[in-house]
Amino acid sequence: MNNIDNLLEQVGEVQATCKTAYRLRMGGSQQALQALRAKGYVYKLVVLTTGEELKLWVQAN
Repeated sequence: MNNIDNLLEQVGEVQATCKTAYRLRMGGSQQALQALRAKGYVYKLVVLTTGEELKLWVQAN
């Protein structure tokens, strides 16, 4: 299984919670998504001012 650090790329911070936001470096295989959830990560869909939708991962706790 991939190391979590190899799966995620830091892209910023969620302003409301001050938590670091990440996005997946490569496609989200089922194994990668399970590994993220097991380590306490959840995702949020964020719409940018450009209309682009991003799936960001943050630590739940």
